[in-house]
Amino acid sequence: MALVIGDAILSATISHIINQLTSLELLKFARREKIHSDIKKLETNLHMIRAVLDDAEEKQMESHAVKLWLEQIRDLAYDIEDLLDGVIIELTKERQASSSKARSAIPRLLSSLNPATLLLTNKMDSQIKSITARLQEIVQKKNYLDLRENVSGGELKSKSLKRLPSTSLVDHSHVCGRDNDKEEILKFLFSDQGCDEYGIGGEKRMEELYSCFNELLSRSFFQRSSSNEQRYLMHHLISDLAQSVAGETCVNLNDKQEYNRIFPDLEKTRHMSFTRSKYEVLQRFKDLGKLKRLRTFIAFRLYSSPWGASCYLSNNVLHEALLKLRHLRVLSLSGYCITELPNSIGDLKQLRYLNFSQTKIKQLPESVSNLINLQTLKLYGCRKLKKLPQGTAILINLCHLDITDTDNLNEMPSCMGNLTGLQKLSKFIVGKKEGCGIEELKGLKNLQGRLSIMDLHNVIDARCAVHANLRGKHNLEELELKWSESDLKGEVIKHHIPVLNSLQPHANLKELKISFYGGTEFPSWVGHPSFSEIVHLELSCCSNCIELPPLGRLPSLRDLFIQGLDAVKTVGPGFYGVSSVKPFQSLKTLKFEDMREWESWWSSAGVDEEEFPSLSELTLCNCPKFRGKLPSCLPSCVKITIAKCPMLVDSDEKLPVLSELKLEECDGVTLKYMFHKSSPTTLKLGSMSKLTCLTGHFLQSLGALKVLMISDFPNLTSLWEKGTGLENFEHPQFVSSTEIGMPSTHKSSKLSGCDKLELLPIHKVHMLLSLEDLCIETCPNLVSIPEAGLLSSLRHLVLRDCKALRSLPDGISNCPLEDLEIEECPLLKCFPGGMLPATLKSLKIRYCTEFKSLPEGLMHNENGPDTLCHFDHLEIIGCPSLKSFPDGKLPTRLKTLKIWDCSQLKPLKEEMLHDDMSLQYLAISDREALSSFPECLSTFMHLTEINSSNCSALTFFPGVGLSLASLRALTIYNCKNLKSLPYEMQELTSLQKLTICSCPALESFPNGDLPPNLTSLVIWDCDGIDGCLSNWNLQSLGLLRDFSIAGQCFVDTVSFPDEKCLLPTTLTSIWIARLPNLESLSMQLRSLAFLEELEIADCPKLKSLPRECLPPALGRLCIRNCPLMTKRCSKEKGVYWPLISHIPCVEINDGNAM
Repeated sequence: MALVIGDAILSATISHIINQLTSLELLKFARREKIHSDIKKLETNLHMIRAVLDDAEEKQMESHAVKLWLEQIRDLAYDIEDLLDGVIIELTKERQASSSKARSAIPRLLSSLNPATLLLTNKMDSQIKSITARLQEIVQKKNYLDLRENVSGGELKSKSLKRLPSTSLVDHSHVCGRDNDKEEILKFLFSDQGCDEYGIGGEKRMEELYSCFNELLSRSFFQRSSSNEQRYLMHHLISDLAQSVAGETCVNLNDKQEYNRIFPDLEKTRHMSFTRSKYEVLQRFKDLGKLKRLRTFIAFRLYSSPWGASCYLSNNVLHEALLKLRHLRVLSLSGYCITELPNSIGDLKQLRYLNFSQTKIKQLPESVSNLINLQTLKLYGCRKLKKLPQGTAILINLCHLDITDTDNLNEMPSCMGNLTGLQKLSKFIVGKKEGCGIEELKGLKNLQGRLSIMDLHNVIDARCAVHANLRGKHNLEELELKWSESDLKGEVIKHHIPVLNSLQPHANLKELKISFYGGTEFPSWVGHPSFSEIVHLELSCCSNCIELPPLGRLPSLRDLFIQGLDAVKTVGPGFYGVSSVKPFQSLKTLKFEDMREWESWWSSAGVDEEEFPSLSELTLCNCPKFRGKLPSCLPSCVKITIAKCPMLVDSDEKLPVLSELKLEECDGVTLKYMFHKSSPTTLKLGSMSKLTCLTGHFLQSLGALKVLMISDFPNLTSLWEKGTGLENFEHPQFVSSTEIGMPSTHKSSKLSGCDKLELLPIHKVHMLLSLEDLCIETCPNLVSIPEAGLLSSLRHLVLRDCKALRSLPDGISNCPLEDLEIEECPLLKCFPGGMLPATLKSLKIRYCTEFKSLPEGLMHNENGPDTLCHFDHLEIIGCPSLKSFPDGKLPTRLKTLKIWDCSQLKPLKEEMLHDDMSLQYLAISDREALSSFPECLSTFMHLTEINSSNCSALTFFPGVGLSLASLRALTIYNCKNLKSLPYEMQELTSLQKLTICSCPALESFPNGDLPPNLTSLVIWDCDGIDGCLSNWNLQSLGLLRDFSIAGQCFVDTVSFPDEKCLLPTTLTSIWIARLPNLESLSMQLRSLAFLEELEIADCPKLKSLPRECLPPALGRLCIRNCPLMTKRCSKEKGVYWPLISHIPCVEINDGNAM
């Protein structure tokens, strides 16, 4: 089937070429240049070939000769297309040069066009003769292959292929996959067809493609990625089939193994794609300049970065190799840290698709205006872009210009109205200069999708707005109209009303946003029921408007955001509108924010109880004067947020399904009257300075409460008043909230920032029997929490920043606790008597300065109770008063042990540890008394990482030999007296990362050897070791990737690496610093074929780089605080610039030289 589709494309291509050859414009040109007979021969021979294609399609399965013949036709068809495209480009230039309108619009750019230059060159003439000869040879071969003309079998077969119905209707809400990614991929497939990408019937085409995608997914052509379920992969068998069909025409560079790829036939390669890497070096594209007939060059992203440009591309690829590809039609290099484009990019005149989105480009060269075939120009996310080429209006074939998220772009090129084929224009900035006004939109009748019109304050005359003819643009779905904030109070305000009135869009609009409009009222079209398709509407920062438009008449409106309308005092009947249909029938989300003068909200006369029958979420934020009532009945509302509305005190709402209520910075009186007819399951209260307790009247409505979060209540002394009847709650449950950092399947409660809360008076309340998660933080006066015996379901307890907390609840061992975390409770000294819960899995005690003793139940004793604690995580940090562990042994199941900054805690002893414990991670820090690790450490077969830091008394490690078979990482930092590492280091075959820093007494590596399978080696400031790298036997480390050295021990190092030191060829990263006498980098670096990053810092005598070249894979060179190198590596001028200019990322003194 793939072959059938491929040949169908070939047949269509030949038909397209024949149509071009017979066009009146080309025939006129051929007669003028006296090549009419050659063109006629091409046409005749192509007809003969097309007549036998069906038969050739059938026979290629069995005849290799026929298959090769078809490949020859395909290659020749590409060449004919290239030739004809060159002719068409010249004809277009000639047409533009003869157009008085174009000449007057942009005289400077066309003055250089001389019609004499449009004559065919000798090179073009020779191309025609060469193609004619090749075509004649192909025609002759068809006779030897016994191919028959006009075979009906092929026609029947091609007709039998299932055709997607053009009237297919697809429910986009049920389409698999991430819509944005799929839409980009699917739309891109049409890029060669130019304006048809979104042309007439474009929406139906997209629906067909969505349907096709899901059909292919259901048949396993595509499969969900195992690492990211929102992404899809092509089944490997389908991928192999596609590659087989494409043959040498398509090349995919997927990994670094392709660096040395030798293309079997460079003449046949037309399309190249690859997945972006962090650093794209020239070596990866070494043969790119040889692909003279390449049409497509695309970099695909492996993941999306929220910071935009995140990868680096060698300048040589963009400035040299790519510019040799004169037949390039598609160029996509989005996501690279490209700062400028060469002027010669304008020579790629065949380009149809150009994508430099999310790069650091500040402006495009004016030569881009020469790309008259360009149909798509994507620059979204270019946040440094300041201007577009002034000659953009010459790009008469441009259909899509995406300049979304380009905040620094503050003007448009003149005469944009000449681009009558433009279908996507994400943003138009109204200017004051001639040819930059809003009337330029008049001729852009085909605009579709989203359009943002910025700087509307430059429109003074409403007649200009009329000329924009937004009402005639029936394919626009999203429209943003934005004035300037700085002009809101100026004289220009009087022009805003007629201008906005003249900007009425077509009734097909689905989303509308109006910002910084300075009029006192909205025109009648805003809120008119004829806009029946609008689902999303925003009115923002229209500070002079005194009344809201009648938005209730919009039947499909789902989301409404009103923000910064400071002059509105009353929301009344005018907001609902006069209509026989109930207002706001479809509204689901309603938000009012920053309404500084708003006082009241009145229902419309004649509106029944259900004013907002579908509303599910209501938000009022920063409405300081609002004191009126909310709508009386919200039957579908599940979430209400009220913040910074201190005057709201009375309410009589019916909220039968309310589940979440969030109140912040509201007067406590509000709680006395609100929501007494609702039963929310989630209650979040924050920043109520006057509230001292929750009133009984309010609490009576909380019978279904599941989530309780209280934060920033500086005057809260008690959760509720006495006699509230809280003990009669029917559903006393608390469920988790992600805001407290706990899994959402647990039951939880959180108290935070309650400065005066001293205790939780809930010792008689049975509701705590269901509490599973309890988090109390930043309650500086809290002295105690309830008796733990009543917390019979508690599994997770967090106590953080409770300065006055002196004790934990008695009977805590009776709770089924799994996680206990105590942090910054300086007065807490010990645990209550008794055992720890047998269910405990994790115990973390951090920064409790007075904490002196651990519970006895922490340790295991042979003569102790049967109920033992089997936790697997123990973390004690910043407890300087803690002196010792209880008697006994740590649990055998312990996997993580972290002890930091406990200066008085006695060292671990042999008798505290079991042989062959389950310990996997051991971190010991700030232990002055620790002189050595226990000998039994060598028996821990599961230990994977050891981290020791700031242990000044540590002098040696025990012998480890082959016993630590799982150890993968060893980090030793600032152990001033450490003299030796573990013996038999070379036998630690699992060790991958070794980091040793600031250990001046360390003398050498044991036996002079390093663990053989290291992938990372970091040695910093170990002044006592032998700094001669040739003695380290580094060449034996066949897996080493990252190597970093620094410090005075390398004082004798003048050249890195020295002649006797052989570095592993596997290195990908080298970092060297503080080598006081380093003068040069040696030639040996050239042998590091995989080196990607080289960073050099604080080497004051460094003055030279290798004479010939740096490693071919080097993607980042960083030189900091090396004063002699700064000038020598300066861009364009430095003596070493030719040596390093090809490196994708060059940073000199923290600056990016590229």
